[in-house]
Amino acid sequence: MEIPPEKQKADDIAEVTDAIAENKDVIIKAIRLMKVLDDAKILDASIGAVESRGFITGKFTKELRKEQYTGVLNNLAPLVFMIGKLNVPNLQDMLEKVNKGLENANQASPNQRTTVGSLVGLLKDEDANKSITYFLNILKGMSREE
Repeated sequence: MEIPPEKQKADDIAEVTDAIAENKDVIIKAIRLMKVLDDAKILDASIGAVESRGFITGKFTKELRKEQYTGVLNNLAPLVFMIGKLNVPNLQDMLEKVNKGLENANQASPNQRTTVGSLVGLLKDEDANKSITYFLNILKGMSREE
């Protein structure tokens, strides 16, 4: 049996009204979000970007085809996968130590000479000895085959 169009329309309106009532809080939040995006002109920019997506994509593609980006594009995927292999907490600790070392090196006199005696003195300095040992262990680890 076919439902009359007026009855179908009334059922559809009732279904939409029920959905609005059930999701009132979400709808109000969505309206607030749209208002904030509109006030910040982000909606206008987004609409413009979507409407001009073909033009923007064409310009972007044309720019990326330039010779100067070849190396970046060829190395990008392997670089991303390599980053996934990094142990970030360990790397962070090491980079903090490198930064401290760079600060110290930048404060030192560029004319200062290193002698055998100064190296022996560094081995006696507990902090310097730890750093030297740390970097020697890095070199040992780098030289080992897995």
